[in-house]
Amino acid sequence: MCLHTDKDGTPDKVTDTLVTSSFSETGSSQSVMYTSTNSDVVQAAKAPCSEIPLHFSAHYKDYAYLPSWRKAPENKLISLVDQKDYLEVVYERSSSEGSSPSHQVCHYSYDWLRDICRCDECFNTVTHNKQTAISLHPQRPKSIGISEDGDFVEISWDGGHDSRYPKSVLLAEYLLAKDPRENDPVIDAQRQLWGSDLPESSFRKYEFDSLITDDHSLFDWLMDLRKTGLTVVKNAPRKLGQVTELCNRVAYPRIICWGPTFQVGVKENASHVAYSNLPLSMHTDSAFYMFPPGVQVLHCIKQASSGGQTHVADGFRAAEKIRQADPECFDLLTKTEWEYFDMGDDYIGPHHLQARHPVIRLDSRGRLRQIVYNDLNRGWRQDNATSTSPAAYKALRKYSEYLNAEDSMLKYTLKEGDIIVIDNFRVLHGRSKVDSASARLMEGAFMDWDEICSKLRSLGKALFS
Repeated sequence: MCLHTDKDGTPDKVTDTLVTSSFSETGSSQSVMYTSTNSDVVQAAKAPCSEIPLHFSAHYKDYAYLPSWRKAPENKLISLVDQKDYLEVVYERSSSEGSSPSHQVCHYSYDWLRDICRCDECFNTVTHNKQTAISLHPQRPKSIGISEDGDFVEISWDGGHDSRYPKSVLLAEYLLAKDPRENDPVIDAQRQLWGSDLPESSFRKYEFDSLITDDHSLFDWLMDLRKTGLTVVKNAPRKLGQVTELCNRVAYPRIICWGPTFQVGVKENASHVAYSNLPLSMHTDSAFYMFPPGVQVLHCIKQASSGGQTHVADGFRAAEKIRQADPECFDLLTKTEWEYFDMGDDYIGPHHLQARHPVIRLDSRGRLRQIVYNDLNRGWRQDNATSTSPAAYKALRKYSEYLNAEDSMLKYTLKEGDIIVIDNFRVLHGRSKVDSASARLMEGAFMDWDEICSKLRSLGKALFS
């Protein structure tokens, strides 16, 4: 989009990752977006997120979404230079920045500048949508200039179209490109890795009534879930329907083959292992969906007289340890797709769900995006030859070993009225064997991350802008 240089022409470093990891076990030369667990997570967990200066976007005169927390420095526009494919903008640094050199040079692609034009012809300020196709955009300017008041860059394009760009918008884009976290602090929230060294007394817990009635608490809870992937809500009424109320506070439950909610208890001749008293191995839920739900919400209404302890593990931490220890194994886990399926007759009637996923899914920057792992629903058919190779199975076993290692697994006994909320793209969960004579009853639901992130942005703007 844009390249930033100082006066001497040396490019500023544009960070492609969120933060360089201080988690020693990741080790590799590739930076990742995590910080270490141990005391880091514990300390971060003790401070309410709403007391931390988070960075949410405010709509700037229907021009662009800018970070409301950071005002662009009052740099003076000095000159514009047409550099064929991009516009060179030279600013005089403000005295408040206290840095040298005194001039700052930024390069902006003409394609990008034309694409972000917010005139009435190009952009609908009511619907917040673009109104022109990029194929119709001229790529070359006819003239460039600075407005009389010095606050706007003005461009006349081939074909007679005129655009104006507030210098504050261009400066803000410069700041955002230097630290991509500020572009979308929800999607790019700094994740905190954890293992069994995070005792159950240390990760944050939230009161159910507070989440239902207080927006600050709701924001803190959702942001904490985004960062750590695991939260516990306390003192929910011990009756059915509370997961629905909690999901509706955010958006709505994700309906899957079992319905908008589902109940888990010990049944004789259970048709699914979840309804038996058998232990459950570590897994992510609904791997048999092409788009698995992002978050699981599980309410303990009646706890077992014995057994049924919840086990959780940070799948991102296990993946980063493998990335460091065995890059070839890590590569196989990102490229080998395994098949998952589920068949039955439930809320939607007869169903046969089937999907393929790699265990580890990365984003375009090589950062961890999603873990999909479930031996319970893993099939035998694969979509490429490597899936049946010994190396692919070795990689799968190694990931399982890391998940089940003593330093990875956190064990937690849910109390009646507890709701455990899990990032299903990251945290794997299981349970110990349940007393077969128990009247254990859990109610569960799912949500999607799109709705959660939308709620976080809306709350962030309302609370902090």
